[in-house]
Amino acid sequence: MLLMHDTQGDYIQGSTIGNDDTKKNKIGLVMGHAYTVLKAQELSNGVKLIKVRNPWGRETYKGPWEDKSELWTDALREEVNLVVDYRDGIFWTDIDTYVKNFKYTKVSYNADGWASSKFLKIDD
Repeated sequence: MLLMHDTQGDYIQGSTIGNDDTKKNKIGLVMGHAYTVLKAQELSNGVKLIKVRNPWGRETYKGPWEDKSELWTDALREEVNLVVDYRDGIFWTDIDTYVKNFKYTKVSYNADGWASSKFLKIDD
């Protein structure tokens, strides 16, 4: 579903489990915090990844597929155009880790090109 919505240009937001944004879970995600899903991508090796951004602009994620993970090969880094900058708040995670750590995922449809019509109904 994330890949479909990403392909359609929809806006995706994920919220982590918890209710205290002064705490982090064991992989460094802020608890009860909203993140932006920037991209969904399936790698050439079949791994499904989600590109996530912390709107606070700080990256503290230390789970699978973090920027300096040994899972990244040079070819896979090139596939996703990986940029290592802990000040940008952007990181990649696999879909299983995303599902385990994000309680809600919200999609706002990209309405570009949508048509609308308006009418007034009197004495209905």
